Amino acid sequence: MGINNLRVREQVGGILNQIDLLINEKTEARLRKEYEESEDYDDSLSIG
Repeated sequence: MGINNLRVREQVGGILNQIDLLINEKTEARLRKEYEESEDYDDSLSIG
């Protein structure tokens, strides 16, 4: 049985979009931290 109420469907969609954005932000922050802790980041600072 699907969700028939359009308002509820829109709210659920909005919540899922927020969760997706939070996951993406957290992933990007983790990757950025890993990169900054890597030797490649240190090398790019000394070159620049």
